[in-house]
Amino acid sequence: MAYRRSAFGQLLLIDTGRTWGMGTDEAAAIYLLKLATGGLLVYNASNRHLESERALAAIANSRGVFYRNAKDFIKTPEEKRRGKMNCSFVVMAREESQLNLLRAEEGWNGPPENLPKVWTDQYSDILGSMKW
Repeated sequence: MAYRRSAFGQLLLIDTGRTWGMGTDEAAAIYLLKLATGGLLVYNASNRHLESERALAAIANSRGVFYRNAKDFIKTPEEKRRGKMNCSFVVMAREESQLNLLRAEEGWNGPPENLPKVWTDQYSDILGSMKW
């Protein structure tokens, strides 16, 4: 399917926690078309059951964009008591320079080694992404 570029967003935030159809190669293609020059595509990859960062890294690689990932875990009983939850974010950008600020921050990582097969509208590997 062909999509027309009509950029409108400097920052697109995608929550993949409930609908994994938003975490496919085809979906990323549409998001990137809608992303303005210099914009960032940010995925909330937090999920209690799936380790989705590797699948998103494979998508970034297939789309030729740059990738950074960070996780923020509950560190103290006080954080847990106040309702903090573990979270993970993936940021994609067309130019590596757009991610320079994140590179300098502690906890932000590049793509993992051994990327899985790219998830598409027709293919995903849920079992391979489970947190066991």
